[in-house]
Amino acid sequence: MIQIENKEHLEQILSENSAVVMDFYADWCGPCKQLMPILEQVSQEQKDVVFCKINVDQNEELSRAYGVRSIPTLKYVKNNEIVKTTLGVQPVKIITESLDEIM
Repeated sequence: MIQIENKEHLEQILSENSAVVMDFYADWCGPCKQLMPILEQVSQEQKDVVFCKINVDQNEELSRAYGVRSIPTLKYVKNNEIVKTTLGVQPVKIITESLDEIM
């Protein structure tokens, strides 16, 4: 998983990859911590998708730009367009089904 440092870094990732999952999280967020091992597992299985983490406390501009109001929030991006958003901890099955929409 790629840790996004700033807007330019995210723009580069989105422009270079057709399928991206953005995980908006915070270090203090319990549900975000629960979601992390699930995303790690799925990212190991799905080599055609780039998974990136965006810390909302360190990237408030990105959080606002993408309308993130609660965490964890997953944004599924295909060809630089958001096709799906999920909120909260999601099971592997829901995440993999959502990935089908961007593959």
